[in-house]
Amino acid sequence: MIALIQRVTSAKVTVKDSDFISRIDKGLLILVGIHQQDNDNDISYIVNKLQTLKFFEGNGRYFAKSIKEEEVKLMVVSQFTLYGELNRGTKPSFTKAMAPSQAEYIYNAFCDKLKKEGFSIETGVFGAHMLVESINDGPVSFILSSDHLKDEH
Repeated sequence: MIALIQRVTSAKVTVKDSDFISRIDKGLLILVGIHQQDNDNDISYIVNKLQTLKFFEGNGRYFAKSIKEEEVKLMVVSQFTLYGELNRGTKPSFTKAMAPSQAEYIYNAFCDKLKKEGFSIETGVFGAHMLVESINDGPVSFILSSDHLKDEH
């Protein structure tokens, strides 16, 4: 699993050709890519790291407060293109991305685990064509991956 994490002053998701709109003010926009081998271990790893990482300023220091300490909202958006490979040819390859029918379950389980940990989250619509707007604060962006948990055999 890859989580592209952006600290934002605001983020908004609109589903193209729909009335669906989701938005947050100060918080994190988390774009989630799901690998074909992802499972509950990947979900737990990413959620546990998100809880403890320091993304926000505090006491005059950068990166001093976690999302729990700052009590911010999270915007979680599925983005299979994070597992797109661009090394060969002229079109991206998505062979490492999980099939949508399975990835939706992992995405929903990830969102549910965040909620169970007490986080306030907003989401996009899985598999929909979305328009994502954000104002990156800093800019601060990080990539958190659970790929190192996979068996390399």
